[in-house]
Amino acid sequence: MNFAGPAVVVVLGVIAALHFYWGCGGTWPARSGAHLERLAVGTRKGRMPGFLPSVAVALLLGIAGYVVAAASQLAHRLGVPDVLWLLANIGVAGVFLLRGAATYAPGVFDYARGTPFHSLNRRYYGPLCLLLAAGVAVVLL
Repeated sequence: MNFAGPAVVVVLGVIAALHFYWGCGGTWPARSGAHLERLAVGTRKGRMPGFLPSVAVALLLGIAGYVVAAASQLAHRLGVPDVLWLLANIGVAGVFLLRGAATYAPGVFDYARGTPFHSLNRRYYGPLCLLLAAGVAVVLL
């Protein structure tokens, strides 16, 4: 087993926990909900998405983490055929690859220009998504 699987699982777990925390009204690392929205979403409405959207993202990230953990033999495969785990991991890698690539595609995140999210996305969020996609690819190799 290589380090890529556990690393991806831990990162996805932390990001899932953070989204759940935000869904419950937490604002870290920002000073307020309005500031967090400018950091994490890139809009200027002053409100973060509510509980259900945030928890849905947290749940999807948790599922993605489990899929990678199962492929890394860190979690039980629940009797699911190997081909389905392979397809699920390809899906996880694909989602993160698309999200990471979208960071640099013209027009995709133009709505966020002038917000801290825009530069954070280009500097950290997008590259992290590309690294997660690469990490899943390493797990599959």
